[in-house]
Amino acid sequence: MKPSDIYKSAAPSVANIVIKQNGQRVSSGTGFLVNNHLVTCAHVIDVPNTCQIDVIFEKAQSPQTPSWSFSSRSALSLKGYSAEHSYDYAIVEPPAGVTLGPSLKFAEAVPDVGTEVCGLGYPFDDPHLTISAGLLSARFQSGPATMLKLDMSVNPSNSGGPLVLRDTGEVLGVIARKATGLTTAFDQLLKSFDDNIALLQARTTGGGIAIMGVDPIKALISSQQQMKMVSMEIKRSANVGIAYAVWHDPLSKEPVL
Repeated sequence: MKPSDIYKSAAPSVANIVIKQNGQRVSSGTGFLVNNHLVTCAHVIDVPNTCQIDVIFEKAQSPQTPSWSFSSRSALSLKGYSAEHSYDYAIVEPPAGVTLGPSLKFAEAVPDVGTEVCGLGYPFDDPHLTISAGLLSARFQSGPATMLKLDMSVNPSNSGGPLVLRDTGEVLGVIARKATGLTTAFDQLLKSFDDNIALLQARTTGGGIAIMGVDPIKALISSQQQMKMVSMEIKRSANVGIAYAVWHDPLSKEPVL
C-alpha cells in the first residue's frame, strides 16, 4: 500500500490524546482503535487525577463521535495496562454512548528486519494527523518486552500511535519513543543550569549591588533560565531518525482484543 492509502484508511481510527489541567494543555499523545477499544502508551495517560483527558478524532467520519473526554485519570475504564518500563501500553474502554469509528487490525507475526513500515500520530502537539515512512531496522528484547527499532522520524506526542505495515496496513506495534543520541548529554546540561541557578539564588538577598541599574546576579539567573528553556526545546526537537515501538503481542492476548 502507498503511504497515502494507509493514511486515508487508518486516519478515522487514530486519535489525538490531549491532557489538560485547569483548562490548560499540558501534554499530548496518540491512540488508535482496535476491536472497539482505544490503545495508547501507558505513559501518555499516566497523569494526575486532576487532569482532563480529551480523545479527539480529527478525521472522524459520520456517524463517528469526533471526541470524548475523561474527567480524570481515575475515570478511565482500563481493560489492559502495562507500565512504561514494561510493555508500555494501555487499553481504554470508551464511555457509554460513544459511536466509534473503524478499528485497525493487528498483524499476526513480526516481519523480517528491513520491512517497510509507517507511523501515524500527532507529533509536537500538532492538531493535524501526520504519517511517517521508514524501515523496521532491528528487533530485540528489553526486559519483558520485544522492542522494534525503527529507521523513521518519531517525535514527542507520537507516543501511543500505531506502527503500520506498508504491505498490509495492519498494526505491528505501538510507537513508544524516539532516540536522539544526546539524551544523557542534555540531561547533564539541564542539571548544570539548575545547579547554577540555585547557587546564584543563594548569593542574592534581593538588595545586591546594581550596575547601571541592573542587579548582575539577577541578570545571570535570568540568563541561565533562558538558556535552560532553549536547551529543553532543542532536546525536545532533536531527532536522529531512530525510534522504538513495542510489539503488540501482549495486547493480542488481552480478553478484549
